[in-house]
Amino acid sequence: MLFFQGLRIDVMSTMRGCDTFDKLWRRRKTIRIKDYGVIDVIGLTDLVQSKKTQRDKDWLMLKQLVENDIILNKNNPSKERVKWWLIESRNTGSLINLSGQYPVLAKKCVKERPLLKYADTKNSEKLNLRLHKEELEERKKDVEYWKPLRKELETLRHKPHNPP
Repeated sequence: MLFFQGLRIDVMSTMRGCDTFDKLWRRRKTIRIKDYGVIDVIGLTDLVQSKKTQRDKDWLMLKQLVENDIILNKNNPSKERVKWWLIESRNTGSLINLSGQYPVLAKKCVKERPLLKYADTKNSEKLNLRLHKEELEERKKDVEYWKPLRKELETLRHKPHNPP
């Protein structure tokens, strides 16, 4: 089937910073693909969390996923969705706009994401610096998370294989 040409599917048993598979499965989204059927995929909030890695392309995708959600749901967002945007957005302009539109909620979110205090004052330079620092901290956590796993994989790769 031509639809699947070039398709890449990542299968992972655990992801840093994400819930267990059972919890992720309960939050999955089901999509219908014309002429194919139904496919279950990871939910948006979990996908964004899974993109907090050491890879540049994941950070670009994370930013775009949140920005697209803001655009698609800007007309009537729930309080929870706005809170999620405030916690996850990587875009200075969006954070400043959201803080201006939802000042009470933004103020509450400062405890969870301190850099939001710079969105409230419209200080984009400090906000950009804090966003960069936040990203670097997440990248470092990902490097540390993978160190022992990479070592284990390397050991397995060089271990002689003895079939039964």
